Amino acid sequence: MNKVLLLKESDKIIGNILTIIIPKKKPDNSIKKMNKILIIRPGGMGDAVLLIPAIEKLREVYPEATIDILAEKRNYEVFNFIDFVDNVYCYDNIKTFISILKYKSYGLVFDTEQWHILSSIVARFLGQFTVGFNTNSRSKNLDIKVKYSHNDYEVESFLNLVNAYCESSNIDFDRTWSYPFINIEKTERLYDVCIFTGASIDYRKWQVEKYRELAELLIDKGFKLVLIGAKNDMEFNKRIANSLNISNLTGKTSLKETGKIIASSKLLFSTDSGILHLGAAVGVKTVSLFGPGIENKWAPKGKKHITLNKHLKCSPCTKFGYTSKCKFNSRCIKEITVDEVFKAIIKLSENQTI
Repeated sequence: MNKVLLLKESDKIIGNILTIIIPKKKPDNSIKKMNKILIIRPGGMGDAVLLIPAIEKLREVYPEATIDILAEKRNYEVFNFIDFVDNVYCYDNIKTFISILKYKSYGLVFDTEQWHILSSIVARFLGQFTVGFNTNSRSKNLDIKVKYSHNDYEVESFLNLVNAYCESSNIDFDRTWSYPFINIEKTERLYDVCIFTGASIDYRKWQVEKYRELAELLIDKGFKLVLIGAKNDMEFNKRIANSLNISNLTGKTSLKETGKIIASSKLLFSTDSGILHLGAAVGVKTVSLFGPGIENKWAPKGKKHITLNKHLKCSPCTKFGYTSKCKFNSRCIKEITVDEVFKAIIKLSENQTI
C-alpha cells in the first residue's frame, strides 16, 4: 500500500510539473489505420476487471491489430482471464517499462486512468493518437477528450472511450454488453456462499463478529461456505472460521483459482472490492457492502445483485482513489446489520429465476 501512495504522490508532483513544461498536444491527422494499439490501465484489480468489455469491443473493431496492455503488478493478472490481448506489460517493473518506452510505438493509445496525470504523458509519448478522460490538466496530452462521470457504471465509462474514438473515425460501434464477460472453467457447484472480507481500505471492512454470526446462521440453514482472500486477509479470516464448519482457502489460491471458486459457487458475499467485480464478471449472484465507495460507479447492476448501503450524509467519501479520514468510526459499513445481509443472501439464493 505504501508503494501505491508513493505512486500517487509522485504523480501529483511530477505529473503537474511535466504538464506545465510540455506543450499542448497537436492532433496527428495522418494516421489512416491502427495496427498497434495500447491500453494503459493503472490502479487496482476492480478497474481492470471492468475494463474487459471495452477491450473486447475494441478487438471487434480491430480484429487484426496488435492490442497490448500497460498495467500494474497489482492488476495485471486480471488480463490472464481473457485471450483477446497480445501482450501485458507492467509499468511498475522498471526493466519492462524502459523496454516499452524504448522499443514500442503505437498508432492509438487509450489512457483509461481517470485522474492521475503521468499515464497521459506516457500515452502521448508512446502513441500517435491518444484517447482519455478529460478530468484535469491531463487533457493537454490527449487528442480525444472524453467526459467522466461518477454516476456512470465503470464499464460504461470505459466503453465511452472506445465509443468516442469510433465516432471520430466514423466506425460503427455496438456498445451493448452483459454479464458474464469473463468466461471461466467451472466445476460442479462446490459452495453455496463464497465470502470475501478484504478491502483496499479499512473503512470498507465489516466486523469479525458479524461475519461469524452470519456464518452461523447460514450453516444452520445448511449452506456450504468458503472464505477466500489474499495472504494479508489470513489472520482476519482465521478468526471468522475458528470452530465453525466453513472452508477457509484464504491465501491458498491464485487469482485464476479464486475466480474458479467464485464461478463454482451459488453466490458471492463481498466488500466493495476487485473480487466483487470479478464475481459479477463471471456471472454469479452477489451481495455487497457499500459506504465509502460510489455505488453508481462500482456496484454490480441487475436483479442478480443486491447492494447494501446506509446512504449516510457523509458517504460516499472516496473519489478518484482518495478517501478522506473517517470522523465517524466507519458507521456506513458498521451499521449494516447481520440480519440485512442474511435476508439478502436468502432472497438471492431462493430466487432461481433471476
